[in-house]
Amino acid sequence: MGVIELSVFVMELERKILDAAKASTQGIDEGSFGRLFPDINPQEIVACLNALLVKGRITTFRDGKTLYFREVAEDEAVKFKGLGPDELTIYQLIEHSQNIGIWSKDLKTKSGLQTTHVSKILATLESRKLIKRVPSISGKNKKVYML
Repeated sequence: MGVIELSVFVMELERKILDAAKASTQGIDEGSFGRLFPDINPQEIVACLNALLVKGRITTFRDGKTLYFREVAEDEAVKFKGLGPDELTIYQLIEHSQNIGIWSKDLKTKSGLQTTHVSKILATLESRKLIKRVPSISGKNKKVYML
């Protein structure tokens, strides 16, 4: 397979994965790729999934022990362009806290990142207006982060 043929193949596989993810309301579980694409090498599927994750076109989440892949709309992908994996992890933790919000110490604990790194990430996300810092109801000096 030539370079151009390989590039077209990868783009076509990425499009098929995105279409399958869009068609599924919950997302595609990791075991479904073999059924959806039986004639494609699993390493090629993994490479395409990694490329889509890097581009921000899909996101992952766990439900129990099952890993799911869900499509991210193009306008959402643009919003997260340039963010690294640590920033996306912090964003997803804040997103999962829903309307309750999450304290920076909890972000540090759940992400496993250093406090200074979490603080820098929070500042970056705030400056891009992806998150907001609000005073906590439970403690006057505590700040929680929300979408």
